[in-house]
Amino acid sequence: MLAETTLLTLNTCYLLFKYIFQYYIYEQQEQNPLTPSNENRSYMIYYIEFLYHVITLIIDIIHHIQMLCYHQTFMSMSSLIFFMQLKPLCNELTQRLKRHKSYRSAMIRMEKKYPLLTKYDLEQKYIKQNYISSLEEVCSICWEKFEKARCLPCKIKLKRAIRIFGSRL
Repeated sequence: MLAETTLLTLNTCYLLFKYIFQYYIYEQQEQNPLTPSNENRSYMIYYIEFLYHVITLIIDIIHHIQMLCYHQTFMSMSSLIFFMQLKPLCNELTQRLKRHKSYRSAMIRMEKKYPLLTKYDLEQKYIKQNYISSLEEVCSICWEKFEKARCLPCKIKLKRAIRIFGSRL
């Protein structure tokens, strides 16, 4: 009973956080539509979702183990069902942790290989390549003007919005 109540409370808090956060972003953009979006919000959303999923899986696994031990009959049909439900939960938890590890290593490699360029660096790059200063360009992913960007070897420039799509791995 405690596990179900805790999971229900976590679900409610998580949904409230998401709606309040989206409303906050909407209000910010209503007040000043010309300001660039907050690039750190993708980090926050990713880690809140990650923690939410990991915590709910751990609570569910602990709940199943507690039901298995509390039942005190290890060779019954109900204990077999608890074991059968425990395996997919453990698999899901390990897969989620592996995806997070893969995401972190990909983001670390990207940050090392393609450093973040400022407006000044972008101007210098345009001058060096004999381009007309094109700081009015927008990111191919999020369509916002560049404050900072990453320049890939194929000369495509991307904002930090690449992290948002990387977090969906």
